[in-house]
Amino acid sequence: MRARVWTSNTNQASTPVSFVHIIGLNPTSSTKSTMLLPKQYIKGFAINREKMTAFHKLEPGSPEVETAIHFTIRYIDRDAFLTIDCGLLPDGGRRLVVVLDEDDEEDKLKERPLKPFDSSLNEVMPVLDGPDIWERA
Repeated sequence: MRARVWTSNTNQASTPVSFVHIIGLNPTSSTKSTMLLPKQYIKGFAINREKMTAFHKLEPGSPEVETAIHFTIRYIDRDAFLTIDCGLLPDGGRRLVVVLDEDDEEDKLKERPLKPFDSSLNEVMPVLDGPDIWERA
């Protein structure tokens, strides 16, 4: 991705720079950036592909499983959750999570109770795991 940086006093473009320069990363460095974002945690229900496959009597790994996941997410009332996000598993894997709460501090999130669930969320519980807390991917 290339971007032009405009000078503040004129309307002329300066030398094009890459996005990594704009955000302060050194593209030639082999080490990770020192600009680390704080960890964020999400609380909610993970979509379980195995449960989805069994519930809809689908072939494991078939494209229909992805379609079922898509329709499940679309079925849940949009006001019933904050977002759909990826949560990290301890082994480095990821889970697709219906996020009901989020915080920068895991302990605060653990202590805070969830609000009552929307009926649309209750109806898809057979294909969900949780509630649980994940580090946001």
